[in-house]
Amino acid sequence: MATLKRKEEQIKGIVDGIASNDSTAIMVLTHAKQTLGENANVNVANGTVIISEKLDFFFVDGLGNKVSTEASAWLENIANLIKANPKSMITVASMNITGELDLALQQATSVASILIKDYGVQGDRINTVGADGNLREAIQIKFQPITRHFMIWQREM
Repeated sequence: MATLKRKEEQIKGIVDGIASNDSTAIMVLTHAKQTLGENANVNVANGTVIISEKLDFFFVDGLGNKVSTEASAWLENIANLIKANPKSMITVASMNITGELDLALQQATSVASILIKDYGVQGDRINTVGADGNLREAIQIKFQPITRHFMIWQREM
């Protein structure tokens, strides 16, 4: 009976964690639209809020890894969103169609560096990824909710 009760408590914790993640995603999505404008490319997939912009917006012609002044100013709004959502881990992903994953990783790192150095985002909250975009070139900034219940559940699996 004690084992059954313990398992029921674990399941309740998981359900509460998922509900909390959904609430966090809705809050991040709403705040992102308010901060970046209704036309911002903001989506939710599997509880993760994803903000996307084309590489051409960040880098001249989508090439290199030097972030433009316009993009740097836009990243200030992203930094404010990150700071306003301390229960989220952030992934900066650069996707390209050329297969140059080293360049994609450099681009993601350049964006993350601005968030950390210029706008004071905690570096331990940010991961960077270079990826093949499958005919899509973009920088994606992903907000992934992390909760205590979810982490406990992952450990127990």
